Amino acid sequence: MINFGNTLRYFKFLDKSPFFYFYSLLFCILFFGLLGIVPLGFSINKKVSISKELDSAITAFSLKEQSLISAREDYNIIKPYISYLDVFMPEESNAEDYILNLNGAISSSGFFLRRVAVSKEVDNTVDMGISVDGYGDVADLLKNVEMMKRTTRINSVVINDSKGNERMELRLQIFSR
Repeated sequence: MINFGNTLRYFKFLDKSPFFYFYSLLFCILFFGLLGIVPLGFSINKKVSISKELDSAITAFSLKEQSLISAREDYNIIKPYISYLDVFMPEESNAEDYILNLNGAISSSGFFLRRVAVSKEVDNTVDMGISVDGYGDVADLLKNVEMMKRTTRINSVVINDSKGNERMELRLQIFSR
C-alpha cells in the first residue's frame, strides 16, 4: 500500500518554503515559454512575413491594374484605325496573295519570278526565299518590293551576273499580327 501521508506532509512543507514558489515559477516559465510562447512567436513572425508579401502583391496588382486601364484606354483610342493596319500587316500571313503582289512588282522591274520557297509561319513572321531572272534594273526591283503595301523586310540580296542575264536571290520576311 502507498502511504499518502508522507507525500501530503511534504507538499505542506513545500507550500511554506520560499524556494517552492521560485521553482514553481521557474518551471511554469520554462514550460509555457518553450511549449507555448516560442512557437507562438514563430507563428506570429511567419504571419507578419506573409502579410508583407501580400501587401507587396497587392501593390504590384494595383500597378498592373492601372497599366491595364491605361492600355484599355489606348486601345479604345486606336480601335477605329485598326482596319487600316490590315493592309500593311494582316491578321493572317496570306503568303499566296503576297506572292501574287510580289510577282507584279518583280515583273514591272523587268525581271521574272523563277522560284519561291516559303517557310512556315513562326511568331507571326514568314520567311521567303525568292529567285528572279531578267535584264531589269536591280534598284528599281528593290524599290518596288519596298513600296509594296505589305510590310516586307529584305534580309539579303545576292546578285549573279552571267552573260548579261542577272539572277538574284532574295531573302524576305513578311509579317502578320
